[in-house]
Amino acid sequence: PNPFNPATNIRFVVGRSGPVRIEIFSVKGERVRVLVAEEREAGAYTVRWNGTGDGGRPVPSGAYLCRIVNGGQVDTQPMLLLK
Repeated sequence: PNPFNPATNIRFVVGRSGPVRIEIFSVKGERVRVLVAEEREAGAYTVRWNGTGDGGRPVPSGAYLCRIVNGGQVDTQPMLLLK
């Protein structure tokens, strides 16, 4: 789902039950939004990001990074928000 407007679905797989954290960062490394910060069972999931920051305000068009952390695994994917 790249580029996206106004929202995107982020699909991810939890290989081993445990804590999962999904965060959106600007390309400058500033955290924009925490989408998931909880325990999840092993399986496939989808979470939606509507292009807003933690405070609920829309973020500007541009490049963002989605970081998914599950146990010792970290995956980072680029995303492009176009308005």
